[in-house]
Amino acid sequence: MDVSREIGVLEVGRNLLLVSSSSAIGLGCVAAFWLMGALIASKDVVGQISFVISVSTVFSGTAQLGFGLGKLAIFPKDNRGKILLQFDAIVGLVSMAAIAALWGLKLNLVTYGPIVLGQVSFSMVTYDLLARKEYATASLLTIVCRTLQLAVGLASLWAGHSPETIALAYAAPLLITSPVFGRSVFGGLKLRKRPNLRMDGNLLGNLSGIAVLRTLIGYLDKVIVAFVLGYVVLGEYQFVFQVFLLAQFFPSSVLLYLVPERSSGSIGKSLLAIPMLGAFGTAVLAIVVASVALNTFLPAYSNTLMALVVVSTTIIPATAASFLASELMTSGGTKSLLRSYLLSFCSQYLALLTLTAVAGLEGVAGSLLVGQTVLLMASGFAVKNARKKKARDLSMQEQI
Repeated sequence: MDVSREIGVLEVGRNLLLVSSSSAIGLGCVAAFWLMGALIASKDVVGQISFVISVSTVFSGTAQLGFGLGKLAIFPKDNRGKILLQFDAIVGLVSMAAIAALWGLKLNLVTYGPIVLGQVSFSMVTYDLLARKEYATASLLTIVCRTLQLAVGLASLWAGHSPETIALAYAAPLLITSPVFGRSVFGGLKLRKRPNLRMDGNLLGNLSGIAVLRTLIGYLDKVIVAFVLGYVVLGEYQFVFQVFLLAQFFPSSVLLYLVPERSSGSIGKSLLAIPMLGAFGTAVLAIVVASVALNTFLPAYSNTLMALVVVSTTIIPATAASFLASELMTSGGTKSLLRSYLLSFCSQYLALLTLTAVAGLEGVAGSLLVGQTVLLMASGFAVKNARKKKARDLSMQEQI
C-alpha cells in the first residue's frame, strides 16, 4: 500500500511554498506571543496561560481523533465528499463530550469551552481545505488567524487581564472558523447514506493513534509540570519550548519539501544530510543566540540556559526521527510508526516523572530529549525492518 498517494502529500512548487510559508508565519506568530509574554508578564502569569492553553489542547487534540490526517489520507484518493462531513460530525460530537468532561473536572467552561471549540474548528477546517487541495485558502486562513491571535493576545497581555482571560483572548480568533465547521457537522449528522470506512479502518486507526500521541507528547507534559513544579517553572519551560519550536523551523521546512519528493521517488535516502546539517546548525545557533539574549534582554530567565542547551540538542534526534517517520508514512508503515510514538510517549513521561524530581526544569527538558531519542531509535528500527522486507520482496519477484 502506497500511503503517500493516500495522504496526498503537498505538491512541490507553488503549493508547497504557500503552505510552508503560511506555516512559518503561523509558527512565528505563536512563538512571538510567548516570547513577548516573557518580556511583559511574570513567569507565574505565563505559566498559568500555558496551563490553560495546554489543557485545552490536550482535550481538543484528543477529540479530533486524528481525523484531520484521515481527511488527507482518504479524500484525495477517491474524492468522496461525504467522508469529510462524516469526519466532522464525529469530531463535533466528541468535542462536545470533551467540553462536558472539562465541566466535570470543574474547569471554567466560559474559558476552556471556546478555546477547545476554536482549536477543533480551526484544525478541522484547515485539514478540509488541504484535503480539497485549496492550498491558497488554507494558507490565507492560517496567516489571518495566527496574526489575529498574536495581536489580540498581546493586547490582552498589555491590558493586564487575568491569565484565563488572556488565554481566551489569544485563542478567540480561531472561532472565526466555527460557523464553517458547524455547518459541516450538521451536514454530516443529516447524511442518510453514510460512507463505508471498513477498507480504510486500519489506516484511520493508525493515523488516529499517531495524532493523539503527538498531541499528548507536545502538551501533556506542561500540565504535569504545572501540578508538580508550579506555574513559575511552567512559565520557564514554556519559554524554553518556544525556542525549541523556532529552532526546528529550518529542518522542518526541509523535511516538508523532502516528503513529497521522496513519495514520488525522485530523491533518495542520502538527502537526510540536508535536514541533519540544518539541525546541527540551528542547535548551535540556538544555544549561542539564547545565551546572549538571556543576559541582554531576559535576565529573569537566565536560569533556563542549561534547559535551553538540552532542548536545543533535542533538535538533532527530533529532526532525524521526523525524517524516518516520513519514510514510514510514505511506505505503508503507519502501524510501525504508531508503535514508535507509543514507545516515545511512555519513555518521555517516565523520564519526566523521574528526572523532574531530581533536576527540576532541566529534568523536564531532559525528558523531551529522552522521548525524541527513543522515537528516533524506534523509527530507525522500524525503517530498517521495512527496508529488509522490501528487499526480500523484490528478490522473490526477481526469482519468479
